[in-house]
Amino acid sequence: MRVAIFQDTTRPKVDGVVISTELFMRELKRQGHEVLLVVPRFPGQECGEDMYQVDSVNGEFLYPKTRLGKFWQTKPLKKRLDAFQPDLVHSMTEFAIGHLMCTAIRNHYDVPRVHTFHTLWNEYLCYLPLVPDWLVNAWMRWAAPRTVRKRANALIAPSVEMRDTIMNEWNVGEFPIAVVPTGIELDRFAHMDGAAFRAARGIRPDEKVVLYLGRMGDEKNVELVVRTMRKLRDRGVPDLRFVIAGGGPAPYMKRLKKLAAELGLDDIIWTGFVKDQAWLNCYGAADLFLFPSVTETQGLVVVESLAAGVPMVSVKAMGPKNTMAGEQGCLWGDNDPDDFAEKAERLLTDEALYAEKKKQAAQVASRYSIEARAKDLVEVYDCAVAGRALPPGLTGQPQLEAGSV
Repeated sequence: MRVAIFQDTTRPKVDGVVISTELFMRELKRQGHEVLLVVPRFPGQECGEDMYQVDSVNGEFLYPKTRLGKFWQTKPLKKRLDAFQPDLVHSMTEFAIGHLMCTAIRNHYDVPRVHTFHTLWNEYLCYLPLVPDWLVNAWMRWAAPRTVRKRANALIAPSVEMRDTIMNEWNVGEFPIAVVPTGIELDRFAHMDGAAFRAARGIRPDEKVVLYLGRMGDEKNVELVVRTMRKLRDRGVPDLRFVIAGGGPAPYMKRLKKLAAELGLDDIIWTGFVKDQAWLNCYGAADLFLFPSVTETQGLVVVESLAAGVPMVSVKAMGPKNTMAGEQGCLWGDNDPDDFAEKAERLLTDEALYAEKKKQAAQVASRYSIEARAKDLVEVYDCAVAGRALPPGLTGQPQLEAGSV
């Protein structure tokens, strides 16, 4: 199958959409499919052979490292697509390229379209100044069904909870929605070298590492991690080292580090963005993971941590709640540093509980291989192309609430 994927985010910006698409693309190609990725052009960024870069303008007024693609420039793209001849288009975002350009291309070639909702927009948009919650929710209930029904043949949600949000809270109602979480490359986690990470940063073998790894920003709630670390110090849990890996907008990082300093946490190890072997080694060094985000539709780092055999304390948000149903591999914590610290201390000091959660982590992670998830994705594509209904195994059992359309 030949699939053209459209999205508004790409490297050097790294987020969940970028990582998800890269994982699926690698596996789709390994399984014999052809994929063309359509993204905005970033200055100085190389263009791969399976990529088409759309001319773009600076969009940092919206979010750091954002480029807005010139979605109206479809003529040169059509030349590339005339040769590629897509069987289907798949949009991953809801902006210039992911929405407007993908819609134009879908109409021009008269091919099916699948769309993935990666983002819980009614939570993210509430961070905009002077935008009340009721207006955000009203907008989603008006815009989502009109956009979906006119422009998509099937939708993908990364979790059951996100599927139900689309159906009920966003008012889309009965529509073909497949639940296809992003898988990960499980075999990579056999090559972690936690000892190397510890040695490079002066962490003793007998010290326990409490880790947060991921993108940072207001919507990620990393302040909860910092405050939890302070509470763990106050509780006297011995031999702890704190690591915060990743990055985000400079103003947010400055504010986060200022909070740490005000709380007397001058020994946090801030690694910045980590990738490749350093990324694996960071997980390999960890004893406990803290997951604070209340806006995640899946949370890839949750699955990564479980694959590394690292139990966690997590808020009971949409994505983690689906991944770790029944507290498999974790303890649920309230969005409160005292409760988070209490749960973290339990895991760090109760050896039997820790061993149980570590075993569960491996069992949960085994269900998230990218090989299996890519096969699910292809089945969605096949159904969209053939006009078939999605099989129950992909949709789960939707629970449509009274009053939804």
